[in-house]
Amino acid sequence: MRLLLKLTPMQSHIYINDYYYHLQAAVYSLIREGGIPALHEKKGYKFFCFSNIFPYGDFQTGSEKNLLISSPDLEVLKSIESACHRRIESDQPIIIDNLRFKISGISKPFRIDLMHDQVNIITATPIVVRIPKAKFEDYGIELKINYNYLFWREDIPVDAFVNQLYENIAKKVKGFLRIQEKNLYTAHDLDEGYFLPMILSYKFIKSVSKPIVVKQAKQMIIGSLWNFSFFAENAAQKAALEIAIDSGLGERNSLGFGFVNLIRNQ
Repeated sequence: MRLLLKLTPMQSHIYINDYYYHLQAAVYSLIREGGIPALHEKKGYKFFCFSNIFPYGDFQTGSEKNLLISSPDLEVLKSIESACHRRIESDQPIIIDNLRFKISGISKPFRIDLMHDQVNIITATPIVVRIPKAKFEDYGIELKINYNYLFWREDIPVDAFVNQLYENIAKKVKGFLRIQEKNLYTAHDLDEGYFLPMILSYKFIKSVSKPIVVKQAKQMIIGSLWNFSFFAENAAQKAALEIAIDSGLGERNSLGFGFVNLIRNQ
């Protein structure tokens, strides 16, 4: 499910490229204010993601921007919606780093309906996939420096990206279903992966390096942009794909990486 926030800059500023950490902090603040105080401290997947602030371009005073927040957990989105309404009533802005935005509108949570068996998606923010050291030999990765992991990039085999992405989807969906105690599948189904949709095709678009600031230290995150086609032949697989899409694909989703949109069938 998703929420659409309408944000109006309260001052003009050039578009900033490293707001991920600051925007994450703003989203966590809304979640806490809405009644879920401990999500930030929770270990493991946080099960939410967010888009870039769009449309792209410098921030102009009074010129409205948009932000989408997604999560398979309706309570998380309801908490954000509730906090936004309170801020609108009290005329309290959202602060992202040094920028202040008036909340000029907030939608109700809405679903992306997966109407067809073939689901085509496009990345809106880069997908981050790390290859762990234990898999280097499997993918023919040889390094002179002893890294514990590598961010996937173009000179690493594509099957490393796809396999790690698919493994991440499986862990994320199983984790969410068990937390929510949703009895859509048997334990055998979960263990064997029968609930997973199939990746029909994929198209690499480009690699992207994004700076993020964490605890006043700048880090470079390497991600990539893709088109994917999934095949979900039954209700259980569509539910699993919806969880994956709403959680964000790949890693660092709570920082806004791996946010995807559907490509609507013509």
